[in-house]
Amino acid sequence: MAHARDDDAADALDALADAARTIARDVKSADALVAYGDAHGSALTTSDGNLLGKLFDAFAASDGDGWRETRGRGGARVFLRASADASTSRAHQVLGTCETRATADEVFAFFSDASAFDARFRALDEMFKGGDVLSYRLYDDMLRSEGGGGGEGMEGRARATRARRFPGFGRGDGPPKFGELFDRLERSGRGGRESADGGDRTVRMSSRKPAMETLETVPRTRAEAPDANNPLGCRPGHAILRGAFRLPSIIRDRDFVWEQLTMKLPNGAVVVAAQSVENGVINAVAPPLEGHVRGKIIVSGYYAAPNPATGGSTLYYVVQADPKGHLPMWVVNAVAPNQAENVARLRNVLDAPKK
Repeated sequence: MAHARDDDAADALDALADAARTIARDVKSADALVAYGDAHGSALTTSDGNLLGKLFDAFAASDGDGWRETRGRGGARVFLRASADASTSRAHQVLGTCETRATADEVFAFFSDASAFDARFRALDEMFKGGDVLSYRLYDDMLRSEGGGGGEGMEGRARATRARRFPGFGRGDGPPKFGELFDRLERSGRGGRESADGGDRTVRMSSRKPAMETLETVPRTRAEAPDANNPLGCRPGHAILRGAFRLPSIIRDRDFVWEQLTMKLPNGAVVVAAQSVENGVINAVAPPLEGHVRGKIIVSGYYAAPNPATGGSTLYYVVQADPKGHLPMWVVNAVAPNQAENVARLRNVLDAPKK
């Protein structure tokens, strides 16, 4: 049963709302977006600003109902709200928050390791069956830790795992040429689609291999300016990810393809922002998996704010997802609060080495 917020919950949400409103306002300004890009280590595009604004508007409960607390899960405090934009989706937004001994930099490093995406997402979401990285947009300098055992040690570890993290890309060679990567992915996806039985738009997970091999064999070339119209363009901190999720046995499983931006903010915090992406290239390279319904992540993300009192961070996680298909929305909203437990699982993973 939902209940009134106590003082601690109110303080946590008020602090989040203040920061979220500031960030959501900042990213709408071209000048402020430049400053955010400086903190990120790479220029941000208008589309990046839109994604960040969307996420922090959700954190701040800028439209619709305010956050109301419901039963906590896994040591996380959980809140629900209905967005005012029912035309987008009637799915509720869910917020989870908890404290961690990990620093914001450690949260950043956790989400920046593309090679560990599958294993780490399994640790965060008990319904996650598996997934893959459809593009690599993370650079070496995004993995540096500032002090506290980072610096050269972190860079050394990054160099040692570079081949595993970025197949086919050497230090200083830059990302693949945008046009060539775009064309090859499109050809690869077209071939896989044409070989599907009866033109079915669903394929098995193993059919991703040709596309991933294409990513690894694109010739190295000098980096080019980001192209906001290229959904697979390489930019620091960005990734296109795919994941499959298990639902109860009588319901078809779901898969999602989403873009994710992981970045450091000028206030010392770290954000991981995500939303579903769908276009011709994505549909060609990664059509819905066999036996799955393609769902939609309307908005999702983590925000790790440094906590000076503990030396760790306050973690926040918000998600609004529509599984699509024929599920009644009341069923979706009834189970949605369980997703907030992901933030507690993140804390458990981050804090495990500190015990």
